[in-house]
Amino acid sequence: MQVSDDILTLNEATVSPGTMSALDHDPVIPPSQALTDTTATAYVFKRPLRRIFQNRKYAPSYIFSAVEAIAGVAALAYLIATCFKQRNSAPLPVETLSGPGGSSEPSLSTGGETPESQPATSTQYLLRPPAALENQIEVLNPTLEEKACLSSGEIESIEEAREKFQEQLADLQSLGKEVEALRELLIDQERGLEAAREVGGGVGLDVLDLVELRLQQQKGELQKKENDLEAKQSQVDSLKWSYKQEADALVLRANALSDGRRLTPKAASALTARDAVSGRQPQQAPLTEKAILYINVLVGEALAKARIIQNVLTTQIFLSQPRENEALECLSQLRALSMQLRYLKLDAEVASVNHAAKTLSGALVRAKTKDEMQ
Repeated sequence: MQVSDDILTLNEATVSPGTMSALDHDPVIPPSQALTDTTATAYVFKRPLRRIFQNRKYAPSYIFSAVEAIAGVAALAYLIATCFKQRNSAPLPVETLSGPGGSSEPSLSTGGETPESQPATSTQYLLRPPAALENQIEVLNPTLEEKACLSSGEIESIEEAREKFQEQLADLQSLGKEVEALRELLIDQERGLEAAREVGGGVGLDVLDLVELRLQQQKGELQKKENDLEAKQSQVDSLKWSYKQEADALVLRANALSDGRRLTPKAASALTARDAVSGRQPQQAPLTEKAILYINVLVGEALAKARIIQNVLTTQIFLSQPRENEALECLSQLRALSMQLRYLKLDAEVASVNHAAKTLSGALVRAKTKDEMQ
């Protein structure tokens, strides 16, 4: 490949005489220094372009070969730097999760799949926790109204359990991010190593083998972190919300009532969630005939409350927002109570509660329809 004199003449015409005079001087290479690849490359990039093109010794094909070699060495240098750099940066901050304001009721609608049966993967934890974990945080965050029937010691222990649970979840999310970052890094490094082997650039095979050895070591580190992530995930999953702890909450309310103490449903749920997270033995005794007797008392109170609200919805002319909210809260409590009774296998009580919930729901729909037509 040659460059025509016309092009060279045009290039000279665009440069001032003083500048052209300066460009005519080549960098000096000592005669004793051999013209190695490195010095030749330096010579190419320091020498004026016009003079290089005029000299067959440094034709453009040689320049492209030199640039290719430099690219290969640069790629390998970057690869080595990323392989051996210290991965001791602090983990990404994870926001502490909290339940939605004004409600600590666990979500019972999961699209036909219970929270306990929903699959949980490390990727899910990076974005947001599964429903059973979010529910546990909500249950461990009782409102001021719920705290009114709890002692100061119980409130403090619930707060400690919530902090412990959130710390465990944050650790899991942080570890999951570390694993994902290391996976991506190894993929990039393997691609870079493959590219460096293809380009070559005069790099010794022993250097490439050293880089590959470091990659194998990092794969071992990744496997260890993945094992740690799996163990941490199992630990966090053991603390999640469950139907059992909700059933325990109903038994706890019944036993407290037998002792003359009244606990709201959400306050009792907070206590059993605390026990599940902290590893305590549940406060309530096993389901006994006495406990079943007081459970029926609680069921009767819930049914009576539902009938009162139903009568109000049926007789009132306009549906006010407070009345609608009261009906919705009662429906939520009836559904939660039905779930607790079903877990305890108290089938007769389940049927009564389900019927009351269906009747109240129908009354609410009719009241809303009548209000919209007016």
